[in-house]
Amino acid sequence: MSDRRVVQNPDGGWDVRGPDGRTVVRGRRTPRRAMVEARRAVRESGGGRLVVEDRTGRVRQTDHVPPAPGG
Repeated sequence: MSDRRVVQNPDGGWDVRGPDGRTVVRGRRTPRRAMVEARRAVRESGGGRLVVEDRTGRVRQTDHVPPAPGG
């Protein structure tokens, strides 16, 4: 299982961070676009958790993402 976090970056865009806390996708304009990419990454890596933080760093949403079919 592989978790991802969607967080706002200092430039105002939205990043996707991997399970190690490093940024894996950078600078999406909206949290929604970052969530789409994060959800895809979690699904392709065997499923896991997607955590979305608001602009202050508080957890706004947590979703369980199942693995991709046949994966």
